[in-house]
Amino acid sequence: MRSETTQAPIAVRVHRAAKSYPVRPTLGVVRGRDVARVPVLQDVSFEVRRGQAVGIIGANGAGKSTLLRLLAGLSTPTSGRIEVEGGIGCLLDLGSGLVEDWTGAENAERLRPLLGGRPGRSRESLERVRDFAEIGEFWDAPVRTYSSGMRLRLAYAIVAGLRPEVLIVDEVLSVGDEGFQRRCMAHILDFVGAGGTMILASHNLYQVERLCDSAVWLRRGRMAAYGPPRSVTGRYRASLADAKARPGAEPSRCRLTLVDPRDRPCGSVHFSEGVGLRVEGGASRLAIHLLNLDGVPIGSFSVDGDGTLRLPPDSILPGHYTAVAEEASGGAESVLAVEVVGDRREIGAVHLPHHWVKGGE
Repeated sequence: MRSETTQAPIAVRVHRAAKSYPVRPTLGVVRGRDVARVPVLQDVSFEVRRGQAVGIIGANGAGKSTLLRLLAGLSTPTSGRIEVEGGIGCLLDLGSGLVEDWTGAENAERLRPLLGGRPGRSRESLERVRDFAEIGEFWDAPVRTYSSGMRLRLAYAIVAGLRPEVLIVDEVLSVGDEGFQRRCMAHILDFVGAGGTMILASHNLYQVERLCDSAVWLRRGRMAAYGPPRSVTGRYRASLADAKARPGAEPSRCRLTLVDPRDRPCGSVHFSEGVGLRVEGGASRLAIHLLNLDGVPIGSFSVDGDGTLRLPPDSILPGHYTAVAEEASGGAESVLAVEVVGDRREIGAVHLPHHWVKGGE
């Protein structure tokens, strides 16, 4: 978290916000009955200071898009309170609001006021949109002639060109080509660094960890966790790993324990200390796999009987992982959650030793 923004004014405040929708509302109104309601969000509370970013994570249907619509003022909470200070720029369904028969320039000019753009300085804003979108001669062509990537670039550029105080974004970094994603990420980092406030909903947990100062995990419409990004995403990944566990699996004779450099059991290890995994009660031949909590293997190691597997300091980046001890005979597995802590901000799971040779020296 950026410490210089700790005392900045509150830009977004959500206090016990809830949203529910009526079931078959038309019949209820016609017949004069009380209408049953389905809760989508319940008792959600958090704050974001100016110059900070918060990530909203959770499974599909958890309430992320509903929360963003409330923050954008496109819907009102059924109960609770939402306060947003400053002008809002909103990207909730990237590209869907573009008018097919309008050119890129016409979309930028005519949609700008609808998205919160202020009167005046129109020429300057349009030039920023055109430069950011990088669609060349298609700037004056109808949007129906655009590729999907060009639509994405134009839609993002229109909102980015508004220079809002609060930017609300839904999955913008998970679509488009790699170059577009890099441009979006660079813009967001510059935007927040210049004092902007961002609310980002995303399934890409690594991007939430890199871009955000805090994170909110929504589960079935309620807050399951709120706090530092790596802590929240780690708990979310752990829940995904638990959900994927095989029901009725045979208990393993092997036991895995996370240990510190002095071989003492611990709840987490520091990046600078390395990872120690103690094996007890194992078969004569075992394989230990270390996975990130998206299930991607980052290392596999053959071991023999009891002992401690040690990975070097500064090798495994901070984050949450799963260690799996698997018997060579194909028997039962032992699974252990592993947390590595520290202040490193690289994306990924491992730190690769490297050096830079300038100018090919």
